[in-house]
Amino acid sequence: MRAGAQPRRWERFQRVVAPAVVVPAVVVAVVAVGGVVGARAWFDTRDQLDRTTISLGETREQLADTRVELDGALAHLRAERAAMHAGLGTLDIREGERDAAEGALVTAKNRLAELRAELEAATADLADREDQLDGLDRCVRGVVEGLNQAAVGDLDGLDATLADIEDTCESAGARL
Repeated sequence: MRAGAQPRRWERFQRVVAPAVVVPAVVVAVVAVGGVVGARAWFDTRDQLDRTTISLGETREQLADTRVELDGALAHLRAERAAMHAGLGTLDIREGERDAAEGALVTAKNRLAELRAELEAATADLADREDQLDGLDRCVRGVVEGLNQAAVGDLDGLDATLADIEDTCESAGARL
């Protein structure tokens, strides 16, 4: 063999065999890297999906708790509204009673004013009657005194006594 022939074979070998070995190796390397990247992406996606599923479950639990609290708050609100409406009904009744009592008070005050006026009129009438009674008392005493004078025969004294009590008897409503 020739010394120059071997390098040619080697070059030929490299030209024929090298692409056949290198291309599949590159393909295997690309597939391996793609598989690793794909697997990593799949695991990341699966982990993210698990976290999302857990978060969704927690959110659903919070939503259920919130619904229970909302139902309780609505029930409390309904009870408070019912109490408020009952209180408003009672308030309407009490306001009606107050208005009736105010009307009765006004009526009682008017009646009291009427009674006071009647009392003042009766008091004034009583005072007038007392004055008239005092006048009649003085008139009767004068007449008794005059009769006593007449009984003893003192006619001048009788005339003087009757003259003294004549105005008193007349203002008392008695005529001599």
